[in-house]
Amino acid sequence: MSTGKNYINLLPEELLSEIFTRVPAKSVGRCKCVSKPWASLISDPKFIEAHLTKTKHISGLTLISTETDPGILYSVHFLNDKKNVVNCDVFALKLNLKNCCNKWSKVWGSYDGLVLVQDIRRKKLLINPTTLESKQIPPVPCGYRLNSIFDLFGFGYDSSCDDYVVVAICYEFGSFSTYVYMLKTNQWNKVGFSPYEHVSPYDHVNVQTRAPGAAGIFLEGSLHWLAKKFDDRNSCLISAFNIAKKEFSQVPPPKGVFDYITRCPRLGVLKGCLCLTTGVFNRNELWVMREYGVVESWVKLSVFLTEDSSIVSLDFQEDGLFMLEGGRFVFLVSNAKEVILQDMKVIGLPQDFRLGMTFVDTLVSPNYIDYKKST
Repeated sequence: MSTGKNYINLLPEELLSEIFTRVPAKSVGRCKCVSKPWASLISDPKFIEAHLTKTKHISGLTLISTETDPGILYSVHFLNDKKNVVNCDVFALKLNLKNCCNKWSKVWGSYDGLVLVQDIRRKKLLINPTTLESKQIPPVPCGYRLNSIFDLFGFGYDSSCDDYVVVAICYEFGSFSTYVYMLKTNQWNKVGFSPYEHVSPYDHVNVQTRAPGAAGIFLEGSLHWLAKKFDDRNSCLISAFNIAKKEFSQVPPPKGVFDYITRCPRLGVLKGCLCLTTGVFNRNELWVMREYGVVESWVKLSVFLTEDSSIVSLDFQEDGLFMLEGGRFVFLVSNAKEVILQDMKVIGLPQDFRLGMTFVDTLVSPNYIDYKKST
């Protein structure tokens, strides 16, 4: 037997595939350079789908620096003991993407490892923070103007046609037009109008409506925004746009929560549940909807939140949340009624930043459709 024989390729492809699906995406990506057969296997759409199925858990967080290094996008990663996140090593990486200006202003959504981001020129891109691949999204064909600062966006997945979707709500001539972008066709289509008032150039400072530029929150096949009724400017509601059905509906908020003045209400997802943070008088409240669509399932957690607090959920075994509070990281260990706060240190992150979105460590490419066509 020749000593130069390539032993790397002796393992059956089925066994290699089974091994690779259990390895983190970044480590698997490095294996592409080992041999052509490995590169072919790892790039195969069927393998990428299998890897996604077995490793689909939130493993990172996107942040945009604001003052120290303005517009730079960071990914925050958690290592070691996921049962006890407080003892984890937490570090931040600066993301530098090819053929991009790498000056970012907004994170609009995340799903299956793809993140919808916006640069300082208001161009939208789908990126994978793990593989550093990117794809520019064409501008929304909004009538008389493009890329208004008053447009809203959200990113999600349509299981009925197995496609990733960007939804835009554009203010046009007093109405809120709804556009849907499908990754497979790389095209926008106008699907109608929102029955709710999301924001307009004339009331964008109305904090009762929403925080300006709020991203759509994807859950249960729908993108969610805070909005209000056209005939009641003092109202506030939770709107839900079903991606498959292309239609709006309402999700009931906690009873009475919008009956009084609310400062900067915000939607989010905690442990797979819709959540709502509201500011009332001198305190902030955190509500969690334990059963989607059921108004009686809203539960208020007992936790002190400052006005500039932001909260996200991470996929740890304990019921833990992760919060930015006044520019510092805080981890919340929670049960059904109360929350314990503990500080965390993140290595490599500047002092000034704002929260983006969590993401999944995957090999899914924003250009995967182009790859399929080329095979």
